Amino acid sequence: MRIGKHRGLRTSVVAVALSLSFSTTPYASPQSERLTAQGIAHLEAGRYREAIEAFNGAVKADAKDLRPVFFQGVALNRLGAYREALALLARIEKRDVRHSDMDFEIGWSLMGLRRPHECIQRLERFEKAQPGRAQTSEFIGRCHLLLGELEKAEAAFAEAARRDPRLQSTIDLAMAAVEQARNRPDAMRQRLESAGRADTQTGRALRELIGPPPAAGLVAKPLRMGITFSGGYNDNAIGLGSTIPLPADISRKGTYFVRGTLNASYTHAFAENTAGVLGYALLVDRYDDLHAVDLNDVFVYGDIVHRVSDTVGLSFRLSNEFTTLAGERFRNLVTARPAVSLKLTPRSVTEFAYAFAKNDYMDNVPIVFSRDGDSSTATVTHLFQVGDTRWSGALSASHTRYRAEGNDFTFDAYGGTASIRYDFTNRVSAVAGFGYTEYDYANANSVAPPAGFAFARDDEQLLLFAQVAGPLSDAWRWFIQAQRIRNHSNIAFYDFTQNTVSVGVAADF
Repeated sequence: MRIGKHRGLRTSVVAVALSLSFSTTPYASPQSERLTAQGIAHLEAGRYREAIEAFNGAVKADAKDLRPVFFQGVALNRLGAYREALALLARIEKRDVRHSDMDFEIGWSLMGLRRPHECIQRLERFEKAQPGRAQTSEFIGRCHLLLGELEKAEAAFAEAARRDPRLQSTIDLAMAAVEQARNRPDAMRQRLESAGRADTQTGRALRELIGPPPAAGLVAKPLRMGITFSGGYNDNAIGLGSTIPLPADISRKGTYFVRGTLNASYTHAFAENTAGVLGYALLVDRYDDLHAVDLNDVFVYGDIVHRVSDTVGLSFRLSNEFTTLAGERFRNLVTARPAVSLKLTPRSVTEFAYAFAKNDYMDNVPIVFSRDGDSSTATVTHLFQVGDTRWSGALSASHTRYRAEGNDFTFDAYGGTASIRYDFTNRVSAVAGFGYTEYDYANANSVAPPAGFAFARDDEQLLLFAQVAGPLSDAWRWFIQAQRIRNHSNIAFYDFTQNTVSVGVAADF
């Protein structure tokens, strides 16, 4: 296992480094002072590229002022540009410029360049001058790990976690590499699972990139549960809008609603690289004055997941979804879904999936309106993190072939979605995205006017969504959501807009 770049250490190191002064500080021009101060503010906020631009400006404003050159090296270390950082830091050190964090920053660069002997010398000298910094111990541990000195590495990691418990997730990730070197896969996976559970940048990144456990050995907590409670306003409540609506299902009426969800899953390890998952999900919607769209939705599933290698995973899901609408049985949906996931880079996962579903609508409608039928859907989904930043995202494309008993509901759908997420330093996250689907109906539609000149339905649907979420406690979080659906149709009955906003709380156990 390779340990990646260390932007996750961000402000704790920067704040300490910037609070200490140079031993020799030449007079600087007012413009250089101003740009250096701007760069330091960017550094403390984790905006490293903006910081480098400000320091570049300071150097141009006053070439004699070497402080911004040092801070350029600080920012480059946090971006993982270790070679460039070391070149700058070594150059000003030769010019007898001293900063109390010089050894620490040069040690960081040497660690990134995999020069562990020199790195340890620098960091140990820094430790003698300024003892007690957690990252010093962590970096010394990483250098011992590069040298294969596992006992020394473990001792240094333990000291780093003792000095600053907030580093535990990055320490767990480093210790996973130690356990891998010891050929102890179970201990390695426990460390990875521990790191992935943490509510830190490292933990969130692991959860985004790894997703559901691809192998049984990565499961340290078999039973998982989650709940949400929310409420909001829907300006066009549609009878189970996530399925195929009939004209009468589109109310075109606004109403307040409340929603609750419950999710639970249990994972069992069959072998080192194979696991089974049983899951249950319940969704309940209640509308203030439009009870015809009140619904209960129950979803049960069973998964088999198998890790073929570190980069390839296989899964198969069999599920059943049962829905009631306004207290009456509405739909039963049985789905089989095989999938292959590929982790070809450390910061991305791509999944190829196929789903075959049997739709059984339990409403009493004329045969032309019957939505009962089979669907086949092929989907490719790509999850990614943008470099070593707090940005991550997802892209997907799909094709659905739906063959219904009723003449009106046989179609092919081509669609895609894209979303982007940003994780702030205070555990607040923001997600925004859009989706587009084009529906190509096969037959002339029965409600297309005028009578005797019916034509096939042609729909295009645009989806926009956004969410902001933040912490209430270790387990609980708040969220605010907004969604807009615009369905363009050449048949007036199916042309509609729907806007929904909601606020709520959620917890995972």
